[in-house]
Amino acid sequence: MSDKFNYNIKIKEPFNKTKKFKYDDEHLIYKNLRSETKEYGVIYIQIIKDMDNEYDFMKILFVFMLISDFIGIIASIIVGYFVSKRMLRPIDHIIKAADNISINNLKERIEITGPNDELKRLGDTENQRIEKKEFLLNELIYEVVTETNLIDKNHTISSEKNNNVSIFADYKMIKQMVRIFVDNSIKFTPAQGNIDISLETKDKRVKIIISDSGIGIPKDEIQNIFERFYTADKSRSKDIAGTGLGLSIAKWIIDVHKGEVNVQSEEGKGTQVTVILETL
Repeated sequence: MSDKFNYNIKIKEPFNKTKKFKYDDEHLIYKNLRSETKEYGVIYIQIIKDMDNEYDFMKILFVFMLISDFIGIIASIIVGYFVSKRMLRPIDHIIKAADNISINNLKERIEITGPNDELKRLGDTENQRIEKKEFLLNELIYEVVTETNLIDKNHTISSEKNNNVSIFADYKMIKQMVRIFVDNSIKFTPAQGNIDISLETKDKRVKIIISDSGIGIPKDEIQNIFERFYTADKSRSKDIAGTGLGLSIAKWIIDVHKGEVNVQSEEGKGTQVTVILETL
């Protein structure tokens, strides 16, 4: 049995009541059961379920609500309600199975069906809500630079004047994606550092290039940065808070627009992110 399930039963706690607790970085729920038998006397059963998948899902659902419009928020709430109901089914199943265990067969196996990837389901739902339209990407970049400069006075955030570049995409999502990469550059670039956004077009494709003079990313970590809830090495970013969600959302936005992303970085010299999208 793993250490995270090594949780002592508190006899004074009420039985038949589902409770939750956090053990280290794990999110668990448990239920204490008590049964009196003639042959074995009083027996105690404690059922514990790891809720990390469900906890992570609720965090990413919250982020989707932040970047969605009003209708999107309502849709996310509805999705969250039904998913949360579904998430509680495994613990109910375990409890019912435990209640039905024969005292002569205490080793009876309780089968637990693993949860489906609800994060993917949520992504599929959002994918159906993409509102594409034609707009000038260079104007979007200008907006992001202007808005960020109003908030951040500790970095130089710039973009050369770009020629008009028209794309057919979801404006809000593309803007959110660019913001995520810029925010990430700000987070890992010391004060007075530089962040630059440029556009390059070729063969009906446009490159959005975001470069910074930050601390860089170790080569062995670059392949992991788009994974959900991945955070950099703690010794490298111990003073930098984050959920590890932003870059995975940016990658998802790029994927649903059938784009590409490439990251080049060198520790101590900075990072360059290149996003490739189709143009009109």
